[in-house]
Formats: sequence, C-alpha cells, structure tokens
Amino acid sequence: MKKAYFADQLVIEMVSDKWLGNKIKVYVKGVSFYLPYLYSYTYELERVYQKIQQRLQKKTSGNY
Repeated sequence: MKKAYFADQLVIEMVSDKWLGNKIKVYVKGVSFYLPYLYSYTYELERVYQKIQQRLQKKTSGNY
C-alpha cells in the first residue's frame, strides 16, 4: 500500500460496471486505483465524485 496525496491526483473518473457497481477511479502519476466505496446508494457516490472534482478544479486553477 502506498500513500496518494490529494495534491498528486491528476484525474478521476466515474466507472460504471453492471456486475461490480459504480466506482471512482483515480489516476496518480502513471498509476491508477479504485476508491473503496462504502455507501449503498449511487447518488452518494456521485456526491463524493463531484466533491473530489471540485477540489481538483480548485487545485488546478490555483484557488485552493
């Protein structure tokens, strides 16, 4: 296991899988991994995804 700092995150994406459910995939400097998902509702995962996207946009725009 390695640490992935928020400042190092380059891209995230929502991955839809009919068998395993929706997941958030994070790409950090050439490595990708899925965030563990503990919630039972899709809208909660969507809220987490949107929040991460907002923070990444703030970081890249310099308003962080």
